[in-house]
Amino acid sequence: MKIKIIILFLLFQFVGCQKKIQPTSKHSEKKTEQSTPEINFINYPIDDFEGITSTKYNGIYRSFDFKYTNGETMFILSPKSGNEKWYSEQENKYKGKDVDAEIEKNLNQQSFKLLSNEFDVWVFHTPKENMKKTPKMDAPYTPLIPRKIFFYKYDSSKNNWSIVNTYSIENEKEEAKANEWQESNIVLNANNWTLFSN
Repeated sequence: MKIKIIILFLLFQFVGCQKKIQPTSKHSEKKTEQSTPEINFINYPIDDFEGITSTKYNGIYRSFDFKYTNGETMFILSPKSGNEKWYSEQENKYKGKDVDAEIEKNLNQQSFKLLSNEFDVWVFHTPKENMKKTPKMDAPYTPLIPRKIFFYKYDSSKNNWSIVNTYSIENEKEEAKANEWQESNIVLNANNWTLFSN
């Protein structure tokens, strides 16, 4: 009887340990819990240096905060109805005009908060504490190594942000990989696919 109890105890211990051990990538971590940053990106003004501009994907737009208000912040906007469908509707709407110029003009007349009714709003963010002040260079701040990039999504129905993914940069060689990581997240999310950690 004692042997059976000991075997059961060891079995429960083994199962408990297995649940706690979850493999994670060295650089990319997928976040499933809701987490709200202290910064409310949705109230950022549209940057007046470049504004909201097209990406290489029809219907997906980006905006960079050139003021580096709370660090390095890049917004990605993708239509909730699907980027290709939405872009096709805009082509019909602006027939005979420069479609991209008309779309950008319209987007830049709105706020991120207003745009969040029609677009999913995503943010890549590197906190200011992971940035070095470089006033004599083109950019007022330069990212430090090591650092972590956070990828947030705005939920317009709940008016909150959640961390979708993060990427840790440990050395200079990983900078290019970080750009690839950002690009893959833009594509996956814009096409309403499931996010996969790299």
